[in-house]
Amino acid sequence: ISPGKTWEGFACSFVGSVGGTLALVALFSALGQAPFAGWWQPVVWGIILGPLGAAGDLAESCMKREAAMKDSGRGAPGFGGYLDLLDAIILAAPVAYLLSLAL
Repeated sequence: ISPGKTWEGFACSFVGSVGGTLALVALFSALGQAPFAGWWQPVVWGIILGPLGAAGDLAESCMKREAAMKDSGRGAPGFGGYLDLLDAIILAAPVAYLLSLAL
């Protein structure tokens, strides 16, 4: 785990994932395209997907550490490579798909 990652950062990303999901639901509801049956479903999504995003980031950091690499590639300079931009999605996207089928 890099020194820049903190429990406060994890908590903020967790709250942000729930809050962001609720904001999107409010936007889609205002447009007449409510994607969820109730307010609790996006909260469940945020509770499940928030930690998965953090876990994807940590898994990618572990792989880079094992390979003794600072960046995951030369693409997207300044961001650490494309994998650094997508690491949270790697674990969260498949679960989001399964949640969309279940809920």
